[in-house]
Amino acid sequence: MLATNRVARGTTRYSQYAGMAALILGIGMMHFTAMGAIQITPDPRVIVPGQLMSDSVLAMLVIAVTVLVVVLGAVTHLAEEQGQQDAVAHYRHLAMHDPLTGLPNRAAVRDELPMRLKQAGGTSLALIAIDLNRFKEINDVYGHAAGDAVLSQTTARVRTALIEGEFFARIGGDEFIAVKPFTRENEVEEFAARISDAFSRPNELGKGRFSTSASIGISVYPKDGDSVDELTTRADLAMYRSKKLQDGSWCWYDADADEDGRRRGQIAIGLRSAIADGALRLVYQPQISMKKRELLGFEALLRWSSPQLGDVSPAEFIPVAEQTGIIVEIGDWVLMQACHEATQWPAPTGVAVNVSPVQLMRPNFAERLTEILDETGLAPTRLEIEITETMLIDNPGQALLVLRKIKALGVRVAMDDFGTGYSSLSTLFSFPFDKIKVDRSFLNALGRQAQATSVIETVIELGHKLSIPVLAEGVETDFQAAFLKDRRCDEAQGFLYGRPVDSSTAHALALSGTWQDDGDAKLSA
Repeated sequence: MLATNRVARGTTRYSQYAGMAALILGIGMMHFTAMGAIQITPDPRVIVPGQLMSDSVLAMLVIAVTVLVVVLGAVTHLAEEQGQQDAVAHYRHLAMHDPLTGLPNRAAVRDELPMRLKQAGGTSLALIAIDLNRFKEINDVYGHAAGDAVLSQTTARVRTALIEGEFFARIGGDEFIAVKPFTRENEVEEFAARISDAFSRPNELGKGRFSTSASIGISVYPKDGDSVDELTTRADLAMYRSKKLQDGSWCWYDADADEDGRRRGQIAIGLRSAIADGALRLVYQPQISMKKRELLGFEALLRWSSPQLGDVSPAEFIPVAEQTGIIVEIGDWVLMQACHEATQWPAPTGVAVNVSPVQLMRPNFAERLTEILDETGLAPTRLEIEITETMLIDNPGQALLVLRKIKALGVRVAMDDFGTGYSSLSTLFSFPFDKIKVDRSFLNALGRQAQATSVIETVIELGHKLSIPVLAEGVETDFQAAFLKDRRCDEAQGFLYGRPVDSSTAHALALSGTWQDDGDAKLSA
C-alpha cells in the first residue's frame, strides 16, 4: 500500500500501514479475490465485496479496484457507502427476525408496538397473544427437529393468511404476538379465526401427521390499556384462560375472569422452585382387598404447600404443571420419592404412582424408570404406574410401546379413571393392564343416577371376564361399599378405608396389616 486518501483513512485507520503489503490488511478471501481479479481480468475496474477490520471494528465494504500502471503499484478506491448500507440492512434484518420462521422477533415487537399505538390515535387496536399448545410435548416426544417443523409449517400458513395492516411475530419458543387495527369487533374475531385455523391444521412429521391448536388471548387499545406493557399483560391473561379451555377458541380480556389467569401464572412461577424449596411432599392412601379385607398397598398423592400461595390443591396445580412442562421434573421427583419411601415399608406392600402423559411419552421414560428402581432398590413388582385413558387417545401406538417397556421391567400398569375417557375394548385387549380403576365420579353419583350404576356394574363385569382386577376410587360410605361388595368388586380406596397419611404412618399400617389408624394425628387430607 503506497498511499491512502482521507475517506479511506477515516474508515479504516490504515494510514499507519502505508508501505505494507495490501494482502495483510484484508479479512477472509477479499484480499485474495481482489489481487486475483487484478491479475486475470481484462476489465480495468473490478468490484470486490468483502470485510475489513481495523481497531477491532468490523466493516462491510465494497472495494472498487482500478488497474493503473504506476510503476509496480495499483490504485484502489474504497467505495464504503454501498457496502455499509447493504450491511446495515442485512444485519438489521437478522437482528429483527426469527431465523427459523422468518417472522419478526421480540426485538422487532419492541419497535413495532409503540409505533402502532402512536399511529392508532383514536382508533382501536387489538393486541393478540398466541401460544402453541402441546409444543413442549412435541419436542419431548418427537424431538426438536419435529418441533421446528411444526413451527415452520404453522407459521407459513399464518403468513399466507395475513392481510394488509396485520402484524404477526414470534417472541419465544411457542409464543407469538399479533396486532390488528379494527373498527368493528367482528374484524378481530375473523382475524383470530384465521390464526386458529392455521394453527389447528395437521403438520407433516416424517411418516406421520401431528395436529396442534392455539390458545389465543385478545386485549384492546385503548379500552384495556394505553401502554404496551398493560396490553401485553392483559392479552396474556386472556390467553391463559383460553388455554384452560383447550378447544382452540379465543378469549377477550375480562378483568374479573382473568384473575384466574393471574392465579395460574402465580402457580406456574411457584412450581418452578417448589422442589428446591422443599415445598412438595407425598401422602399415601390405603388400597384394600374387598374380599380378604386386607391392606394391599398405597397410592402416592402429591401435596404442595407454597410459601406464597399456601396449600394449593392438586386439581389446581397439576393442569398448570402439565401445560407448562414443569410436570416432567415434578413427576420425576414423585417417582423417586415414592420408590424411596416405599422401600421403608415391609414387602410386598406396593405403591401406586400417577404418571402424566407428558412425562410418560418422553422417549427415555422407561430408561429413567429403570434408573430410579436401581437407585432406590425398590423391587419392580412393588411399583404400579397409573395412567389415564386420555394418554391412549393421541398416540395409542407410541403409548402402548412405552407401556410394554414398563411391563417388561416387572412394573405393574393400571388404567386410572376408567369410564371418563374414550378408550375402547380394543385398548384393553391390546395391552394387558394389571388393574382398572373406576373413577370416583361414578361412586359419587351412585343412587342418584341410574347411568352411574350401570357403568360401575359393566366395568366390574368386564374386568372379571378379562381377568383384570377392578379398584373403585372414592369410597366414602357404607352404602357404596356394600354396593361394590355385592358386585364382587376386587379392590377399593377412599375415606371409608383411610385418609392419606405420611410415609411413617403408612409404614406402621403396613406392619400391622390394617388400613385404619384410629385417629392417629398423622392422618392428613
